[in-house]
Amino acid sequence: PDCVAAKPIIAKNYEYLRTGDTFITVYVGERNVWKDKTNIFRTDANFKVTGVPTLLLYGSEKRLVEPQCANSNLVKMLFDDDD
Repeated sequence: PDCVAAKPIIAKNYEYLRTGDTFITVYVGERNVWKDKTNIFRTDANFKVTGVPTLLLYGSEKRLVEPQCANSNLVKMLFDDDD
């Protein structure tokens, strides 16, 4: 449900991505695969995903998790980040 709510909000905010930014959608697997505590997206030091959906600025600590991804203002702030 969080992914369904977030998808159109995220898409609406693509316009705030900066030139040269890359947006990648990654699927974490079916529910049973995702719920496994050894799921690579949960355990990999580069990702440390704790919930789905997650938007993250790779290489930083900046991220939105679950219902935050459906908040247009938060998504815009993440996409329009100057760092």
